[in-house]
Amino acid sequence: MDIVPVMVSYELFSRQQKMDVFRRHFLGTTRAGKSCTILNEDDIQLIYNVKDNTLQAFCNTPILIYNKYLQYSLEYHLQEFLIQYDRQSIKDRHMLRFRIDGSCIFNDMAPQNPNIAKRRALIYQRSATAFFYDLIHKDLDNDATFSSVFQVYRYDFEPLKIKETHHLKDSLNMHVVTLTFPPELIEDDTRPPSSLPIYGRMLVRYKDLALSGIIYHQSSFLLDDFGNFGSNSGIYFEGDMSLQGIGNRPIIARTPTLNGSFSAKEPTNFCCNRLSEASANDSPSKPPQI
Repeated sequence: MDIVPVMVSYELFSRQQKMDVFRRHFLGTTRAGKSCTILNEDDIQLIYNVKDNTLQAFCNTPILIYNKYLQYSLEYHLQEFLIQYDRQSIKDRHMLRFRIDGSCIFNDMAPQNPNIAKRRALIYQRSATAFFYDLIHKDLDNDATFSSVFQVYRYDFEPLKIKETHHLKDSLNMHVVTLTFPPELIEDDTRPPSSLPIYGRMLVRYKDLALSGIIYHQSSFLLDDFGNFGSNSGIYFEGDMSLQGIGNRPIIARTPTLNGSFSAKEPTNFCCNRLSEASANDSPSKPPQI
């Protein structure tokens, strides 16, 4: 009788533990993110690689999500989900960086509800998409108040003249942003050295409510007309913007109207590059949960 060899593999973390991490970072930890339910979790494959301490997620079908707080459902086509840790751990304090990329199609479940429309507008107004939309379409004069809701600062909290550090040029239907940060605005002796080159860093305050950090790891990047950017743009976030997962995805890729209308048929991009969770939690201004 032949003896059939059996391969026994040891999982460092249970599926439930990995799924808890996936939900937290994929959906986000805001009020909207916590209200979300993934309807087909069994379709999601979660793999922790002990060689490089990474958690990855794969799904061959769209991830189906119900957002109770913002009253929409969506299909998310996952292209990449990766969290890298500094050791064999899935604790947030050991996270080095996080990447997610994909596209989503919305189904509006409350198109005429003014209260839901207000929630959606508030979510959009403080998003990275809204910030980069303003960067494209507002008058970039030489002060930090180029936008009515966003103010930009150096990392030492001195006002940043964004026109002197961000140069825009139109190319076909895209906008090319070239960065010209002087070295003194890039260097930071208070942080451990980055494994990636840094071409710029700044703080972005939404009104007086929340503070985010934006770190550029490429000298230029592309934006579409709505302020969307790709996962290969080299843009990383800290603070408030880093905590907003797919549950805080602005329901449209343009400024929302008062009645909350949007195009449900066209896929819109959602991606995020985030630095360590510790960096997000160390933001100088604790972001409120909306």
